[in-house]
Amino acid sequence: MSGERQTVTNSVGDTFDPFYLHSSDHPGVNLVSKQLNGDNYATWSRSMSIALSAKNKTGFINGSIKKPSKDDEKFAAWQRCNDMVLSWILNFIDSSLSDSVIYTELASAIWADLKDHFAQNNAPRIFQLQREIVSLRQETMSVTAYFSKMKGLWDELSSHSDLSVCTCNASSKIFEREELNRVMQFLMGLNDTYSAIRGQILLMQPLPPIGKIYSMVLQEEQQRDITISREVMMTTHARKQGGGNAQLKGRAKLHCTHCNGTNHTVDKCYYLHGFSSGHKYNKKADNGDAKKSDRSMANNVHTEAPSLTQEQYLKLLNLLDNNSAESMDQPRANATGPGNEEDDWFGEAA
Repeated sequence: MSGERQTVTNSVGDTFDPFYLHSSDHPGVNLVSKQLNGDNYATWSRSMSIALSAKNKTGFINGSIKKPSKDDEKFAAWQRCNDMVLSWILNFIDSSLSDSVIYTELASAIWADLKDHFAQNNAPRIFQLQREIVSLRQETMSVTAYFSKMKGLWDELSSHSDLSVCTCNASSKIFEREELNRVMQFLMGLNDTYSAIRGQILLMQPLPPIGKIYSMVLQEEQQRDITISREVMMTTHARKQGGGNAQLKGRAKLHCTHCNGTNHTVDKCYYLHGFSSGHKYNKKADNGDAKKSDRSMANNVHTEAPSLTQEQYLKLLNLLDNNSAESMDQPRANATGPGNEEDDWFGEAA
């Protein structure tokens, strides 16, 4: 009995034994990135299968590791590993779906139950995948995102294929045809902005593999991004330069009425207000200030109106009225002189 227990202990401690659990293995360990929601069973089951295989626990879901009897020395180790796999599966099922399998005791049973519920027949799923591949377009996606989505559909479609691996010429022909279909599907979904690089690829003989074509289109996208960035910088620089030129044009419209100069007004004229200290024209400006000021004062003399008091203003009006009256009487005085009467006419009296 002690020998059997020692054998069980050694097998449990063996990293290659399916009953081995690492110290980091616990029910809350993160195995896959997405939970099963009913519509993603194909990708979820694929991810879970890979993760459980890495943990050497595939035998607990495919039924190859049978449940031992309770009297068996390995029963405790089997029970612990089975419960661990059960917790991993339940943790990555949506809460609305886990209620239907929560009371299942065997990991293999819950795995088979989920497959019966959510696994689709190959024909409908293949039809759906083919339609998604044909209708997929890049639109607002980047080249990387578009290719990744397309490749995911290709890989899932390939998983439904039952073609056996062989080394004959027929297998290579099938692979070439499949590769050609993928190239055409990828190029058809690209935006029209990539029509130039698409035309160059289609003219190549023979056509490059899909990985090479993806690399060529990706380089075209990166080169286009560099060009756009350069154009944006040039446009921004041009706008700044245009703004500066507009300011210069605005200054060129200014005119000084004092010195008849441009680019400034009379309120900022150096000849009138003086040059700044240290300016090369400072001394000349000082010598010419008197002349400029005299000319300015002479121009402004005739424009200033004399100021009169009210009394002076009334006297001026009376003086103007008297002068007006005298000018009106002058013609009348002239009219009182000698005139031509009837007796002044020569000739016989009537």
